Amino acid sequence: PVGEVLELRIARGAEERRVRVRIGELESSAVAGAEALPQLAGAALANAERSVGPIREAVVLVTRVEPGSIAFRTGLRAGDAIIGVNRRRTGSVNELSVLLRGTDRALLNVLRGDTLLTIALR
Repeated sequence: PVGEVLELRIARGAEERRVRVRIGELESSAVAGAEALPQLAGAALANAERSVGPIREAVVLVTRVEPGSIAFRTGLRAGDAIIGVNRRRTGSVNELSVLLRGTDRALLNVLRGDTLLTIALR
């Protein structure tokens, strides 16, 4: 649990040390390999695959959205799949970051279930 103090034993070769650590809270970008982007503050994002019949496509999965955050206010929800920015295809968090770099306005192309949405970032 958060706040708990643990004693760790670290061994390297013949040398051994004991270290006391306190468990802290995870940052949103550190959850299960997810990443966060400033333009989508409050959303945790991860690379994922979506299957459409026999076709598999890379997408950016929204794994979590903090209530009241910028991402929440723009309309993103956990489970959304971001597939593009300004009609340009994206399949990874890195590509999404590049497409959003240097802009404070963009249109996200998002799949929510079987519905294609356009979400404006301002």
